[in-house]
Amino acid sequence: MSSPNHLSLFRRANGVWYILSQSDDGKTQWKTTRCTKKSEALKVLTSFEKIHKRPKSHRTLTEFQEEFLKNGVSNYTKGTIDLFHYAFMAFQNAVGNIRIGSVNKHNIDTYKTLRITQVKPVTVNLELRTLRSAFTIAMNWGWIESNPFKNIPFVRVAECTKTFFGQDDFQKLFEAINELWLRDVVLFAILTGLRRGEIINLSWQQVDMNKRWVHIQSSENYQTKQGKQRTIPLGEAACLLLQKRRDLLNDGLVFRMDDGKAISGYWATHKLKQYIRKLGLDDKLHFHSLRHSCASWLAADGVSIYHIAKLLGHTTVSTTEKFYAHLQPESLRETVNRIAL
Repeated sequence: MSSPNHLSLFRRANGVWYILSQSDDGKTQWKTTRCTKKSEALKVLTSFEKIHKRPKSHRTLTEFQEEFLKNGVSNYTKGTIDLFHYAFMAFQNAVGNIRIGSVNKHNIDTYKTLRITQVKPVTVNLELRTLRSAFTIAMNWGWIESNPFKNIPFVRVAECTKTFFGQDDFQKLFEAINELWLRDVVLFAILTGLRRGEIINLSWQQVDMNKRWVHIQSSENYQTKQGKQRTIPLGEAACLLLQKRRDLLNDGLVFRMDDGKAISGYWATHKLKQYIRKLGLDDKLHFHSLRHSCASWLAADGVSIYHIAKLLGHTTVSTTEKFYAHLQPESLRETVNRIAL
């Protein structure tokens, strides 16, 4: 809501008192007090005036968070909203409920120093990016003059390789899974490199069995990463799996629980982790490791990094190179052999 010039109370026919406000741009807006008694409504009005008539930069982190998340519901997915919420809370736990206009680099360093003792460096950097985005919005609203998170250095992250299943371990895992739905989801993940959400939200409308491809796109209940679309080809094994699924259920979602219910992403991850631990496999393995395994197996078999990047839907090839190029040392041998003296 824009900063109001005039506020007044008005009682509607339902008996509830509302705050009538006229903003700087001349727009009239209504806000319920949720009160049926005028004395209580006046208290809400007084509180409302204190918040909205103070300088915008004097608003606290809590006030900014509430306003930001309220407006964000129509702009972001639930997962992104949750990420903003957790980032706000982590920062506030470190520096207190201070005014957004007073946030400085010392506050941010205090947060980083504390947070690195609680979570992994990658998580800290993700929260820093999230807070930087939020404070950019605060600038756009005119609530602050500059973004204190701009040019803040990220926490150093040790270079590491992605954890993936060896083919023998994957075979052992696959044979141990009792649930038909989980077996199919796990197999499809390893055959396509799709993300968990892309698989459990895949509908038959996105599948073309004749052309042998699936089109990954956002839907009413699911948004792809960064809202991007891509089309990926299906191999023989993936087509056979989909044909089997179609014989079971040929409308709606491709993958469902054995009782016909939609699959929960959390439950798929939880059940898979149970099998990983039961078999004594590397505890770092998880559902997303299936995607890494698909890419790693392809890289080790000599498939170009460019093609793997297209399959995974990476925005840039450099992302793919960072994690999978080390699996192709023999491809470099072909390159150096071209040097002739």
